[in-house]
Amino acid sequence: ERNYDGHRAYGLSKLANILFTVELAERLKGTGVVANSLHPGVISTKLLHEGGFGGGGKLAEGAATPLHLALSEEGGKVSGEYFAHKKIAEPSPAAKDRDVAKKLWEECERLTGVAFEV
Repeated sequence: ERNYDGHRAYGLSKLANILFTVELAERLKGTGVVANSLHPGVISTKLLHEGGFGGGGKLAEGAATPLHLALSEEGGKVSGEYFAHKKIAEPSPAAKDRDVAKKLWEECERLTGVAFEV
């Protein structure tokens, strides 16, 4: 609480999104349902500008990768991957830690009181 940094918290939330998706994909294996995470790029949004950053791409650029995953054949075939610029990309090493992904999932279940069932 004393050392809160909004930029660090934002980055950790994005890491948690990837880790959560990695675990979701694992739990969905064999069901025919896929789960992938993505980086839409740095997009010109109110959040970006209020965070003290300028620039950023157009909203259409940010929509390109999610649309690719939703509409392409590839998007329905792979699961547990991380995408950027409409291609499978390498996330940070921390985002590939399966033990942390599982612990995050279990903590989410504990905090929400909701258990995942396929």
